[in-house]
This record gives sequence, structure tokens and C-alpha cells, in this order.
Amino acid sequence: LMVGIALIMVYSHINMSKYLLDIYMEESLINETSLEIVSDQTAGLIELSSGNAEADVQENISRIHEKAGSLQKMITMMKEGMITFVEQPGMPINKIRDIDNRGAGREAIVDSGLGREFETESRDFREMLKVLVRDPVIMAQIEDHLEFTGKVWPYEHGTSNIVNDPLMKNYYKLTDASKGIALSEYVAIDYL
Repeated sequence: LMVGIALIMVYSHINMSKYLLDIYMEESLINETSLEIVSDQTAGLIELSSGNAEADVQENISRIHEKAGSLQKMITMMKEGMITFVEQPGMPINKIRDIDNRGAGREAIVDSGLGREFETESRDFREMLKVLVRDPVIMAQIEDHLEFTGKVWPYEHGTSNIVNDPLMKNYYKLTDASKGIALSEYVAIDYL
């Protein structure tokens, strides 16, 4: 009887984990789709401003775009690093078999040093936008999109959680940060 109860409990925990991993997968794919849409819209804004904006505004737009691009490259490197860790480089996330691997985040984000560098650079990005964007409502939107740069986020989603979380949850966190950066870039450029 005890063994039977134990098996049922283990089975229910496995299903719960699979269910949560599927949610993170679905949300990651939604974030990546949103990122593509926002990136296209931002490219349109940049193209529109290239001939119409003053030189100093154009320079600020270029700085924002370059910094956001640099952050996006770091995120891509961390995502690819996790997928490489589970020995499936180049595979899309919805085809990865080992999405519950708990070592991928430690290797690709923490041990590589990219996570700490990303944390520092994303805070610099937020501070740069604070200087450029004078409208408090627009800045509140930007800060909402960049919530992962705040003081609370590292305690809730920081290094200790990255080390212990499965690949899919860490992948989701990266796609969420990526979408936040893209939305912040768009809002700031649209404001300028």
C-alpha cells in the first residue's frame, strides 16, 4: 500500500513538472514571436527616423539600438550555450529532448560569466534610457519592460535559481528578458 501511494505521488510530481515545462515552452515561443514582431517594428522606426530626425536624436537612437543589439547577442549566446550543453546545438527549443536538464543554466549562464556580464550591461542600458527619456510615463513603461534589471529580480530569479532550475525555465527567463529589451528599445526610440 505504501509503495503504491509513493508511486502515485512520484507520478503526480513528474506530470506536474512536465506540465510546467510545457507552459515555459509555450511562453518562450510566444516571447520569441513577439520579439520578431517588435524587432521589425523597431527597424521601421529607425528607418523612418534616419532622414527625419536631428543629428543628436539620430545619435541617441543609434546608441540605444547598438546597446540593445549587444544585449540580445548575449542572450542568444546563453540560450545557444544551454542547448549545446545538452548536445543538441542548432536545434529549435521545441525539438530539444532534455529540457529538464538542471546543469545547462549553470554552465551557459553562471559558469561562463555571461550572466553576470549581462546583468551589468542591462543595468547600464536602463540607466542610459533614464537619461534619454524625460517623460515619466514612458520611463515607467520602460522600467516595467526591464524589470529583470531591478533589485528584487535577482533574489527571485537570480543565480541560485538559475543553477537549480531546468533548462526550459532558464530559457523562458532569457526570452522574457529579450522581449523586455526589445520593447524598451522600441518605446525609447518611438519617444525620441
